[in-house]
Amino acid sequence: MNPVVLYFASGESLYSGGTILFFAIAVSPLLRKTWERRLRNIAAWLGSVLMVMASPPFSWGIASGFLAAYILWFSVECSSGHAQCRTTLTTVSRVLLAVLALVLCFVEFHHRREPTIVGFQNDHMVVIGDSISAGLDPHISSWPKIMQEMTGVPVGNLRDLAPIYQRA
Repeated sequence: MNPVVLYFASGESLYSGGTILFFAIAVSPLLRKTWERRLRNIAAWLGSVLMVMASPPFSWGIASGFLAAYILWFSVECSSGHAQCRTTLTTVSRVLLAVLALVLCFVEFHHRREPTIVGFQNDHMVVIGDSISAGLDPHISSWPKIMQEMTGVPVGNLRDLAPIYQRA
């Protein structure tokens, strides 16, 4: 599979997007020139696009909250208003969005841990599958056969054994 497609399909872009967005927020107080703020805006949009393309399984409420925090931060950063009110609102929006970006990345990372498999240890495995477990291409081994070769554990594919059971 194409590595770029795999990068987005695996959801890995969430972490790079969150990192880019976090740094765009973090450098915001240091920016004085217009071109620096434009570069920050581009980085922020790039980070948010990478996060969205990861398609993390967050609820609509969490996604809406993140979107609202992003819009608040972006509009406050790009507006000019009363200095004291703007300073307080800018600080609150920066902290809120930075915390949300980090929390979303950490929550999703927590869900990516490999589960601990508990139960009785066995010396074989049986796959109950469909066309994917039977193999998509006759020239390429199916994943149960590849797993058997990699682990040395006998893997029985019920898709392949179905004709045997139907004859009996």
